[in-house]
Amino acid sequence: MASREISPELQHRLQQLQQIYNQLQALISQKTQIELMLREIESALRELEKLEDDAEVYKNLGSIMMRVEKKKLEEELKEKKEDLEVRVKTLERQEKKLQERYRTLEEQIRGSMGLGIPSGG
Repeated sequence: MASREISPELQHRLQQLQQIYNQLQALISQKTQIELMLREIESALRELEKLEDDAEVYKNLGSIMMRVEKKKLEEELKEKKEDLEVRVKTLERQEKKLQERYRTLEEQIRGSMGLGIPSGG
């Protein structure tokens, strides 16, 4: 089979495809980290619920632990949880858009290369 030259336009599309792929990977990694933080906060909130209201609780501040009121810590954690949930939803929307751009560009590249697009999706 003779090797075919890749047109500059096709090269550009392939570079774009690689960039989108890299962006998707970074976004998925970021989303995974935030989801892990969310699980940790949810776990901490469950443990706090088991305690009496006047129980001694501490939170990390850098390399020290500081005593705080249980109610105040619960409020802080709930607020942080809400913020992280919003970030996850934002990242999910961005991920969906990038996936759509990736699929569209991939179809264009397949068309340019004369490759058929699978009918299954």
